[in-house]
Amino acid sequence: MTRGLVHDMNNSLASIMGYADFLMTDLPLGSEQAIFAKNIKKSGLQLQELIDQIRALSSEKNKEKDNVLNLAEITEDLSFQIQARLGSTHSLRFTSDLETALLNVSVHQFKTLIRNLAINAIQSLSEKTEGYVEIHLSDLNTDQTEGILSGYQSVLELERYIPTHMPFITLSIKDNGCGMDESLLNMAHAPHFTTHSSDDAHGMGLTIAREIIRYLDGGMTIATSAGIGTYVHLILPVEKLERAKSDIENVTQKSILLIEDRETVLNTVAQMLQRQNHQVKATQDGMVALDMLREDPDSFDILITDYSMPSINGRDLLAEIREDFKHLPVIVMSGDMEYLARLREDYEQHNVFILEKPISARALKRVLSSASNRREIT
Repeated sequence: MTRGLVHDMNNSLASIMGYADFLMTDLPLGSEQAIFAKNIKKSGLQLQELIDQIRALSSEKNKEKDNVLNLAEITEDLSFQIQARLGSTHSLRFTSDLETALLNVSVHQFKTLIRNLAINAIQSLSEKTEGYVEIHLSDLNTDQTEGILSGYQSVLELERYIPTHMPFITLSIKDNGCGMDESLLNMAHAPHFTTHSSDDAHGMGLTIAREIIRYLDGGMTIATSAGIGTYVHLILPVEKLERAKSDIENVTQKSILLIEDRETVLNTVAQMLQRQNHQVKATQDGMVALDMLREDPDSFDILITDYSMPSINGRDLLAEIREDFKHLPVIVMSGDMEYLARLREDYEQHNVFILEKPISARALKRVLSSASNRREIT
């Protein structure tokens, strides 16, 4: 029941946040309407955080297995979501040297880890007129890391990373906020300790982050200088690591067949695709889409489909498509991570790419880039 509710809520959020993005793009920067649109997006993100918590509770009760996640993609998407929390004079920048960093981990755990540390950084900017938060993914070596940490007055290693045969990534969250002196740093990781009085300041962010890092057998170090800022350095072992080849590639115009049974979500995704200069034919029925493919098999470059549909579900639709169209790239959308995890583990599916709801324009562009290059997800 919980999975069904989460799926339905994610479908609604896909439209709410998608149209909010359209308004934020189209309206004059700083106008009252643009501010309204940003507040709609912010409320949507807060609801998404709540959905993540509901999903995590359901997973814990059902002892659901963790999913193999690409931490590089999730960190990038989460960075853009967190950006909505920043005031107009503050900025968030995400950079990455990595294209793939796979780890078997709970989606909620990893999102909670990044979100808590980023919120701490944002809260530290309250006295700054031009504050910033930087989130960076890399495979920095030990010497490079020590050089960065040495630039701060106080350094505290909360969890020591013990190297293994597995490759590792480093994830850093840096801000130019109020920072801490040594005495404050030594108290900062205590449960419920906070120097802020806002609704978001519960004093558990760093404690929870530390527990997650411990569970993942990673390392965590905090470096800070009062009045200068704070640098949180994480080390995480991963199962597969690939350095980034380039930023998200611009995809040349494609002819796309889109299948989504919910009209509002269908219209939202179609608008996103059209704004990225693609030609779109859309239907709410998977069987109709099959007929369209069979009538004109060369007219579509990519197929995008929802997973849970009344007439035919995503897995059965894929089986039908692969009977006749073995090399057509297919992007599968869903708000149910368990469905997507099963699909990812199905090694018989080739040229199949997954897209988690609610969908952002950037995430859609990235998966289209991968599908256009006909990469396989394993």
